[in-house]
Amino acid sequence: MKTLVLWGKDHQDRAKDLAVGYACECRDVAKAPKSVSGLKRLSYWGHGIPAEFCEMGVDEFIENLKGWKKKNSGLEWVDILTCNGRFTGDGTKSFTDMVRGKMLGIGNASLQGIKLRGLPNPTTPSGKTCNYSILSRDATTKSWSYVAAPGYFDGSSSQHETHMFSAKYFLDQLLKTATGRQSYIHAYAQMMRIVKLTVQDAYAVWKNWDQTKVDDFNAKLKEVKEDAFIMVGNSVGSLVWHLQEIK
Repeated sequence: MKTLVLWGKDHQDRAKDLAVGYACECRDVAKAPKSVSGLKRLSYWGHGIPAEFCEMGVDEFIENLKGWKKKNSGLEWVDILTCNGRFTGDGTKSFTDMVRGKMLGIGNASLQGIKLRGLPNPTTPSGKTCNYSILSRDATTKSWSYVAAPGYFDGSSSQHETHMFSAKYFLDQLLKTATGRQSYIHAYAQMMRIVKLTVQDAYAVWKNWDQTKVDDFNAKLKEVKEDAFIMVGNSVGSLVWHLQEIK
């Protein structure tokens, strides 16, 4: 299927990696839509919050998509890859749900046959609803992680993503090893293998941790395993296998 990857601000390198997975070209989303012979799928990747994606609000995104559809009548699929795309944050609807609603609405008949895909919007292993997510690429290993977690709404708005960032930081610290750096998939495997770290374990010895720091690690390990959803992959190209249709 002929695909074109569109990148938003700060996402050119990631888009190039994704384009390798799709065996296609990539392009700055800020450039005007154009005709691409045989184009069937657009894959957008950029910054995202529940109300905005690739520096566009929902209505702006719809207009961009209509521009591409007008130039490419055979367009059938659209991917949205971003942080928070499937989650509500502190609101009631996610960006992807709002986009899907607009695509099916009055005045957008040209978009109604297009299928929309995004990353999963799961619950945590403990059954909690997630409100935020973050999609990360490690520049060294070219691996990726997708971390989702419930919001922390007892504090100020600046604290709402605390649980998500805490889980991401925990996973990210495992990227560093005594011999260099490992991929997200190896860091996640290491995390899942640890039942309870001890001061005698190689990781604690390397970090030169005392019992207090080991206890803190174990407490956070339990929290992350129960109250965060984590998905990882060895190459950005493999992201395409984890996308889900949004109906």
